[in-house]
Amino acid sequence: MVKIKIDQAKTILQRKKAELQKILDSIRAQDPSNMPGWEDENTQDDDAFERESKSRVDALEKRTLESFANVNRSLAKIEHETYGICDACGKEIDPARLKMIPEASYCIHCQRNVE
Repeated sequence: MVKIKIDQAKTILQRKKAELQKILDSIRAQDPSNMPGWEDENTQDDDAFERESKSRVDALEKRTLESFANVNRSLAKIEHETYGICDACGKEIDPARLKMIPEASYCIHCQRNVE
């Protein structure tokens, strides 16, 4: 059985949080609505390109924010000494699963049910 230590998990999650913050900053820097002249008149082609770019950036930002929230939730669980406990069934999450996905909130069985 693979054992993951809480201090190891916390370090991994903190690193992941920092990486996600960098990714989020990069995504937001690419947001066309943050560019000078976003409100200026454009051709239809420019508008279509900007809308497509904005849609892509919004989707990336949403996915990154979800990951960020999962990491923060796991860090809070460490502080509350509930890390490694499945949110659905209350059983212990397999340490091998936590080693692969340290922000996992569900055991593998419950994760399948959620999906």
